[in-house]
Amino acid sequence: MQLIVNADDLGRNKLVTDAICSLVDAGLVTSTTIMANAPGFEHAISMIQRCRRCSIGVHLNLTEFAPLTGAPGLKPLLDAAGNFTKCSKWFILSPRLLESVYHEWQAQIQAVICAGITPSHLDSHHHIHLLPQFYPLIRRCQLDFKIRRVRRSKNLYAPVQLYTRGVLVWRVISHAALSVLTQSTVTDWFTDLPTFLRVHRRIKNIQTVEIMVHPGHPLFAEDERTLRSESWRQLTAEHDLIGYTELM
Repeated sequence: MQLIVNADDLGRNKLVTDAICSLVDAGLVTSTTIMANAPGFEHAISMIQRCRRCSIGVHLNLTEFAPLTGAPGLKPLLDAAGNFTKCSKWFILSPRLLESVYHEWQAQIQAVICAGITPSHLDSHHHIHLLPQFYPLIRRCQLDFKIRRVRRSKNLYAPVQLYTRGVLVWRVISHAALSVLTQSTVTDWFTDLPTFLRVHRRIKNIQTVEIMVHPGHPLFAEDERTLRSESWRQLTAEHDLIGYTELM
């Protein structure tokens, strides 16, 4: 089995960035995605340039921090201070708003490229790229920047995780639509670290798994402890650790 250990939120702040880069240096994180509109972006660029032992993708963002573009069309997604906010209006997107989102994502990807990084893949903050109304925008960005690889929706669960049948069906349909409409290269499976630890002994005949981690984030402190543990080193010794650039 090939495992991609991807650290989200590079550039969110100094604490998160330093935690990710430390794990990259230790060979425990093989991939990361950077937030181009986050306050710690410049620090992240300076740090990640020194640890090139991982693939670096773009963490597309519409839910936190200020946009890079000043497009008036983004106003429905912003709070009073002009920052992105988690929005309940995702299913009421006008053509003007969608076009503004496209240009914002273009700007975020371009900022990463201008910093000297060739993005290996795309994912997003709070998984918003998996909303079907954004698939055409993802495809446009892929064609603009020649980025084939995209994070899929979660499809590996532990028995103790409770999801309604509707949620599970929705995720299957969502992934099928993502594959068809964006023609992306994706892993066979995608999950978080605690789930992978619960189920890895029971999964067979799977070639590639992306494991999402959040080093440096107070709500996910166990991620870093697990990655630095001897038990994790022993587990990963049984598999191949790869980055997104090696995903075919």
